[in-house]
Amino acid sequence: MALARLLKIEIPGEALVAVAKNESSIPALRIEALRALATQKNEKLPACITSAFESKEHSIRIEALKILAKFNPVLALDRVEVVLSSNKANTLEKQTALALLGGDLASAKGDSILNLLLNSFEECPPSLKLDLTEAAAVRQINAPDPDFTHTLEGGDADRGRNLFMNHIAAQCIRCHKVKDGKGSDIGPNLKSAGLQERGHHLEAIVEPQKTITEGYGSISLTLENGQSIAGLFESEMKGVIEIKDAEGVITKVASENVKERTPVISTMPPMGAILTKREIRDIIEYLSTLKSKK
Repeated sequence: MALARLLKIEIPGEALVAVAKNESSIPALRIEALRALATQKNEKLPACITSAFESKEHSIRIEALKILAKFNPVLALDRVEVVLSSNKANTLEKQTALALLGGDLASAKGDSILNLLLNSFEECPPSLKLDLTEAAAVRQINAPDPDFTHTLEGGDADRGRNLFMNHIAAQCIRCHKVKDGKGSDIGPNLKSAGLQERGHHLEAIVEPQKTITEGYGSISLTLENGQSIAGLFESEMKGVIEIKDAEGVITKVASENVKERTPVISTMPPMGAILTKREIRDIIEYLSTLKSKK
């Protein structure tokens, strides 16, 4: 169905309507049916959107809202108000609604909705604070700046996993493992990351130099005889420094023979300059699912 829409092969509207309204249909098919009806500007699209809003699947309700925002912004704004005040709407629905207020539904009424939420910002769920402040920033509304602390809650673990495995610039999987056998030992194995606090992950991502896991910081030594030794700092006990090279070979150096040494530093760059706050939020959510105890 998606291929037909991309190739502009028109599927009969009656068939699309039947799929879009069928609660027993696979959610992905219902979403594609809605998109195809929108592409066709089918006269029965509004009825299908109304039906979609009653779906038990949040992905279908979200897609219906996105489509409505393009075809009838007035009604979409009314729906956004319902979503943001509903106890039944999930976090992703509310995040989508806030994003639309800074995008397709940017308007005076949208700004009023944002200002109302900002008036009680401290009461805003942590999972929505990033979305609210980003929408306000787009609309140039006076509000707290989007902050890294707003990334602790509300991420999507599936998106986070995809970013961890595939982000071209971040290259997370090039330095870490999330289970035995996959990834690299350059950085700590993260298969048990979910057993740690989310704040720990945030600090490691945006300020990797602040706390360096033992055995994963780089150091360079210049000895009294002029020799230089560099590698991963393993330990320093009883006057002996242990450094591991790229092949995993440990070199032991007596502290008294060291003329100069660099501070132990993380090889990981600050990811706040590489990833967006939303991407960081998703990665934190993914890391929080990794709870291997072995």
